[in-house]
Amino acid sequence: MLNKIIIIIILFLVILLNFNCSKKDELTRLEYELITALISNFQHVAKEYIQIPDDTRVLFMLQHIAHIKASIPSSFVYAMVLDHEGKIIAHSELGNDEFLQGAKLNDDATKIAMVYRDTSVPLILEVEWKNGRKVRDISLPIMQDSDSTIFRGIVRMAILKK
Repeated sequence: MLNKIIIIIILFLVILLNFNCSKKDELTRLEYELITALISNFQHVAKEYIQIPDDTRVLFMLQHIAHIKASIPSSFVYAMVLDHEGKIIAHSELGNDEFLQGAKLNDDATKIAMVYRDTSVPLILEVEWKNGRKVRDISLPIMQDSDSTIFRGIVRMAILKK
């Protein structure tokens, strides 16, 4: 019961955060469709590889992250896959920071994304990034299969907010 109340409160906060954008800051339809396609494809790939127990999965996920970065080079900020505990499996910054892999994220956006369970509609949050820059953090949960309630982790990516 307490978990349901917490989820409802978090979802209410997500709605408030999403409506906090002004009209000029809203995504265009084309941007939204591109982001939805990228994150959905990322979710599908991660779902296939998250079950592989060795570092092979990291290589496959990093290849897909490179594809995302190449698809939106001017607005790309980061992309990552987290396991069911919120630990980093793959991250676009792994080459720059060897301590990222296996680190557990505990920021507000991660906490909200970890309880979000809609697998077809991306969760889009406005978050503050390095140097106070605003970014859109987009995430989708990874479930065991389409009919499952078994949570495997999340995929996340961020783009610069215009």
